[in-house]
Amino acid sequence: MAISSVVQSNLSGTKGRRAKSASRAVRVEYLVAGGGGGGGKGTPAVCWGGGGGGGGQQTGTIFTSQLSVTVGAGGAGQGGYANGGNGGSSVVGAVTAGGGYGGGGVQPNKAYGGASGSPQSNAQTGNGSINPGRGGSGAGGTSNNANGGAGVSSSITGSSVSRCGGGGSGGDGVTGVGQAGGGNGAPSFGTPTSGAANRGGGGGGKRGDDAGNSGSGGSGVVILRFSGATPLVTSGLVFSTAIVDTDTVLTITGGTGTVVWDN
Repeated sequence: MAISSVVQSNLSGTKGRRAKSASRAVRVEYLVAGGGGGGGKGTPAVCWGGGGGGGGQQTGTIFTSQLSVTVGAGGAGQGGYANGGNGGSSVVGAVTAGGGYGGGGVQPNKAYGGASGSPQSNAQTGNGSINPGRGGSGAGGTSNNANGGAGVSSSITGSSVSRCGGGGSGGDGVTGVGQAGGGNGAPSFGTPTSGAANRGGGGGGKRGDDAGNSGSGGSGVVILRFSGATPLVTSGLVFSTAIVDTDTVLTITGGTGTVVWDN
């Protein structure tokens, strides 16, 4: 896949030159995914660790000449007996995709899976009095077993990718499987996995009797697809570009800043 650079222009005017035309709106297709929640770590002999919830996901099309962008971080995994950390929200313009909620760990008999981030907000589910608790909810649905809830698929990059799935829960001899970028939970004495970076999946849960951390949530992402214009991207954003058909796809994987189309 070809990668093209984004070049900042010198916009200062010079006397005698014709003034640069004002910015005009560009049609932009967007995908915005929040960070996934961290997996929970259970209290010894009380409950197992629930999987973290996947971040929320929003898609759509807008006409604009400038967008503010923030990419949400994944929620922290836990080394002590605690609920997983909540993921951060991702924002593009006026559109927000909330971070996933951390998986349960400390409440007696409540190793619930974390809820997905807004706008889905699929409910926290499950009861940790059974082994191994519940997987986290994903943007595409809740979990009713140890595995994470479904994510949501998009082809904005030219290939179909599922994002924002729930993390699996951890328990005695059982590995809850994460979905759509979500991390797997840990069986007895095992190691959970974190959500995949820039896919907004929840982290895997871990039972309280074992040493080590539960899985962290995966960071979110903002993807913009457009044609016929090269934007200026501020230094606060981490990004890459690719050409898909005749469109430019701008994938923003971290930071806070602004994208400006100055035609």
